[in-house]
Amino acid sequence: MRERGPGARLRLADSDAELWAGIVEGNRGPIARRVRDLGSRLTALADVLDAAGADDVTTAVTRLMRDGHAGRALLPRKAGATARSWGWVGVVLDDRPGQLAAIVGLISRWDVNIEDVGPFEHSLDAPAGIVELAVDPAVADSLVDRLTATGWTAYRRS
Repeated sequence: MRERGPGARLRLADSDAELWAGIVEGNRGPIARRVRDLGSRLTALADVLDAAGADDVTTAVTRLMRDGHAGRALLPRKAGATARSWGWVGVVLDDRPGQLAAIVGLISRWDVNIEDVGPFEHSLDAPAGIVELAVDPAVADSLVDRLTATGWTAYRRS
């Protein structure tokens, strides 16, 4: 299964293993605590999947996913800046050269700063895909409106 959306930027399988081994080595304690916490959450989810009804599964999965989204929203930031949530705006792009440059250029002319860019996610047989952009939450809704008004298909991810 392939991860989709901004979380896909966190795929480690395509990363340099030796680089990440060094990063993990330098942060052993905090990473060990997080791995244990994640392990216990996944074990609890497995228990619900094995024994609970559909409503309980929905509740457990929703809670786990929301916690993940909240944590991920804090990641894109400038060095030294305080962690904060971003407004994520998805834009449908044709799968052809120049589309990402066109959308970034347009948004920059509107004086909106793009804080982070998700990968261009699409199926190999699809003529279009989606890129998600992190912007200041105060401008996210108006950015969607402006993009839509200029002919782009855009949405605000909650």
